[in-house]
Amino acid sequence: MLAAVLGMVLAWPSLACAQVDEDFRDAREAYGNGQFADVIRLLEPFVGQQLASIGDHVMVREARKYLGAAYVLTGAGERARNQFRWLLEDNRDQLRTMSLDRRVFILEVRDVFEEVQADLIRAEDQANADDEAARARERELRRQALITLLHQAQEDVVEVENPELPMFVPFGVGQFMNGDDTLGTFFLVSEAFFFLAASATLSVSIYLGDLRTSGGMINTTWDDALDALAPANLVSAAVFTVLAIAGIVEARLSWQPTRTVRRRREIDQDILDRLELSASPGGIGVRF
Repeated sequence: MLAAVLGMVLAWPSLACAQVDEDFRDAREAYGNGQFADVIRLLEPFVGQQLASIGDHVMVREARKYLGAAYVLTGAGERARNQFRWLLEDNRDQLRTMSLDRRVFILEVRDVFEEVQADLIRAEDQANADDEAARARERELRRQALITLLHQAQEDVVEVENPELPMFVPFGVGQFMNGDDTLGTFFLVSEAFFFLAASATLSVSIYLGDLRTSGGMINTTWDDALDALAPANLVSAAVFTVLAIAGIVEARLSWQPTRTVRRRREIDQDILDRLELSASPGGIGVRF
């Protein structure tokens, strides 16, 4: 008795496979005879759900084709689409190449299959495009982060000694040394203007004075011009002096023993090439 039971247990997988093969053959024959209800009855137990109850991949693939076709021809369109979708998802490597044999499946069946196939292809393409866009955004974020790091690496901030003697030099020198470029520019431009004005009026006055006394006689022709130049020279010199003193006092009051200096440092060109970046006087940028 034990031997008989053991024999039945060992023989059961073979018997089950034989039954599946027989049911599949019967289903194909029923499909050829237009008996679509029988096709559904025979194949639904095997592939009626997303997870097939049989392990033979080829058998599952072919059974889904016939069951999907039977659903189409019996008006069960949604079930047919599900069946074809599971068929294509089970064979994802053939998503774009799989087709139904036109000698077996009529146009109505093939149309439903191709509609499902097109939907899955569109979904896959969209998913791939979304993934690529996400990867591109991630690459760009990383690239911008690297650019920021390189910008920071390009600049050294150091403390240097700030000598006191230049604080007593006019023309905004003290302001520039203290790091106040705006105020330094103001004193440089304004002092230079009034210095040149004072120098010019003095030079012209000397020249006209020489003309006035040339030839051993006093020529009064230039007296009016000399009278006009004298106050202009005096005012220009006075304003220059006031500005120079004000600039020196301001620079001395703002003076600190040390000052912060930012220095640019060159980045290795090999690093820029690997990151597809370029260096310019304005900083690091993306190479186009």
